[in-house]
Amino acid sequence: MEHLARNNVETRRFFLGMHRQPALIKYGCDGSGNYPVTDGLTGTGMYLPSGSGLTGEQIRHICRLIGEFKR
Repeated sequence: MEHLARNNVETRRFFLGMHRQPALIKYGCDGSGNYPVTDGLTGTGMYLPSGSGLTGEQIRHICRLIGEFKR
């Protein structure tokens, strides 16, 4: 995310899984259960830019940046 931000690409972390969102639990969603995949994605996932207004060049630029990233 930092690499993309340095290159003017905005990202956001994933939201909490539905089973962990206090507002949903407050209104009756069952927050019990074990959802390790959801919890893992919440900790590591990110949203990339999306939308019908993205140009092909913007998409290629984002893909190049992701490909350049090395840990």
